[in-house]
Amino acid sequence: MDNLERIAERVVVLCMGTETMLGKAKKVLPTLFWAWSRIAFCNSGIVTLKGHTRMTSSRHDLTESDLARFTGSDVIYKHPVFNIRYTEGVQYMAEHAGAYWLIEAIASWQFEPQVREDPMLQEIQFWALTVNDDSSAVLVCERDTDDVVVTQSIAMTDFPLRSIKLYFQQGVLLLPSEY
Repeated sequence: MDNLERIAERVVVLCMGTETMLGKAKKVLPTLFWAWSRIAFCNSGIVTLKGHTRMTSSRHDLTESDLARFTGSDVIYKHPVFNIRYTEGVQYMAEHAGAYWLIEAIASWQFEPQVREDPMLQEIQFWALTVNDDSSAVLVCERDTDDVVVTQSIAMTDFPLRSIKLYFQQGVLLLPSEY
């Protein structure tokens, strides 16, 4: 598997409406689109690479108690495309929930003016993903409790928890227990 395929396997497909997401993705991820013909997106959350179809995530077991055991991080991971780093707890969540897309969703919002130009959000961001009974979800970024800056609807997800909170501080994404 070449580097492009490894990166493309983790490309964000958030089902906001294909055209809207593709437009945003072309602005946010210019390095990937030199090979646009090798990558195809669709509303179902499937990425097609060189004729191979693969779901962007699969259901895994993950519990809140699994995440609660992370109380600090000796290792910081760096995303291969976005200029974002994340802790061991976030890596564990992404790996065990098949949710690298969540890291990338939060990373992609860092380019948007309402996030990038807000001094409070440059200090710290409070992100929450809430999964609904119909498997749709809402991703929200707050400056502080009830001070919502970003709301993104996600048509379908198989994220195994009903909700998760993440903090983004100084370019590092972390679990609340790691703060």
